[in-house]
Amino acid sequence: MSASSLGGGPPRSSKRLKAAAGNTQRRIIRYFDHLHGRWHVVNLGFERREVVTVHGTRWTCCYKIHANNVGRNILAAPKLQASITFWPIRATKVGSAAGRSRDAKLRSTGWYDACARELRRHGYRGAWRATPWGRMGDFWKDLRNVNAVGVEVRRFDGLSWEL
Repeated sequence: MSASSLGGGPPRSSKRLKAAAGNTQRRIIRYFDHLHGRWHVVNLGFERREVVTVHGTRWTCCYKIHANNVGRNILAAPKLQASITFWPIRATKVGSAAGRSRDAKLRSTGWYDACARELRRHGYRGAWRATPWGRMGDFWKDLRNVNAVGVEVRRFDGLSWEL
């Protein structure tokens, strides 16, 4: 199977884009299934993104479930984790006038701290950091087992960031 046979032409709509991505992923899995145990899955991730607006600032909120074997025995059960990250829609350096204004507004309303507290309440640990693209939030939680994955996905559905 060649790399070109894994994909296809560029889709023209988001529905077709999702279908093409899913088809590509399934084809890759089928390809490696036929290699009879010489290759192993070591990283697996499922992500959902949504845009939220908090006090006039738009953020991309990424919910992700991770199953990783990096640095572990590849035949062992993967480490299961959930993460929630926040990125500003518009990249503005934290030190720029626009970045300082956005940051000051969210600090004065207490949103950064309230968001971190809410995530800690649900078992997440992490922080808000300055990056070249603006302040971002990065929060992680270890999951005990596969059942905890379903619980966490349902929890993602119930979270609201627009305080």
